[in-house]
Amino acid sequence: MNKLLKDVPSDVQYEITNLIYSGNKIGAIKRYRESANCDLMTAKDTVEAVTAQLKAANPLAFNERQPIDGGIYAAVIVFLIIGGVEIAKITDRQIYEWQEKFNALLQIATGVISDISTTVNQTPETAITAKAPEPIHNTHYRPVEQEPSQPIEQETPYQPIAPDNIETDLITLYRRKLTNSDYVAWANKPGIPHGYQDFIEEHHIKYVRSKIAKNLTLPASTKAMKIPVITDQTITIDGTIQVQEWQQAARIPLVPEETGTVLYLQADNDWLYLAADVPGDTTPNGFDQFRFYIHVDIDPAIRNERIHVDRSEFETVGGIRQTQVLWQGDPPNNDNERWKKYPISDWCIYRMAKGASTLQQHRQFEAKLNLKESGLTIGSPLPVFAEVETDPIYVDGKFKRRVYLGGLGSQDQPVWMVMKK
Repeated sequence: MNKLLKDVPSDVQYEITNLIYSGNKIGAIKRYRESANCDLMTAKDTVEAVTAQLKAANPLAFNERQPIDGGIYAAVIVFLIIGGVEIAKITDRQIYEWQEKFNALLQIATGVISDISTTVNQTPETAITAKAPEPIHNTHYRPVEQEPSQPIEQETPYQPIAPDNIETDLITLYRRKLTNSDYVAWANKPGIPHGYQDFIEEHHIKYVRSKIAKNLTLPASTKAMKIPVITDQTITIDGTIQVQEWQQAARIPLVPEETGTVLYLQADNDWLYLAADVPGDTTPNGFDQFRFYIHVDIDPAIRNERIHVDRSEFETVGGIRQTQVLWQGDPPNNDNERWKKYPISDWCIYRMAKGASTLQQHRQFEAKLNLKESGLTIGSPLPVFAEVETDPIYVDGKFKRRVYLGGLGSQDQPVWMVMKK
């Protein structure tokens, strides 16, 4: 494990190292920022430090490298962001097509950058979106799900960690987790917690939660909606609902039906696939989110687990677990410890879940959950609900109410489903 990359999982460390060795420092910065959920300058400084470390340890690996110096390229991007250029509006494909032209720009930019102060007082929040070129399918640009190497789920499949004689009470396991100083330090970081939860207590919680979910039975007089298990159809998570990919999926109109929003559900032996077609959402900006909730009230400790899919073209979806567990230690000392006042909501519990969204004529969402990681079992009933939310209503510049474009079930009245072949 590289200590400089300690804030990201080992598989992401491997990806970042390979990107650096291949000369794609921009890709390494982007990958680190996505996984660590940090600001741009932190990601850039970390990748620069790792690059220097790798060069010192293995200089021959960098000797034949041409033509763009990744450090200068990264610095130019940061310079443009600080200067106010809206990089987020530049597409991945445009950046790739401009790379050849960028060599000439670098000769000029090198002199400009040398005059930039090394101290940056404000943290830029605009994301770098540079990627390698990606394939065209059916005349629609579709972001690929992984680097050209094997997908992450094949490289590092999720394996639940279960020691002998594991505690089976989730509240007890959670209280143990709350005594882990590393977890508390992670939760105390400013803002929304970030970085995959690789704590041993979290792995134990996942293991016990999965066993509870596997052994669920349907409530009396309840019928479960079927999610078909299809093993001969590949679904690419790119945010575009392709007819040929989803033609065998369960198709569920959300309510109220006049919204026209439709939920699609399908599984194979390893994944649960989800999609939402939202004809009522036609705005490119603002707030757009598809939420899918699982494990609804399956144990006194757990209210639900869920994923949020936003307007991103493609992203790792960290997931959230809402619990009934309360902090038992000292009261919060500052605003970063406000989480101690409320039942624990655990962020970043997934590392394999993916999501994407596009807007052509209207908004569409796609996502997938790894069955092992999310604790879902083929053949076992699962209580779920879903929501699609769009731009809120403002009156005289003040928030008035939230706006939903479809829902299925609720926390108090979940819908039961079962994955079946």
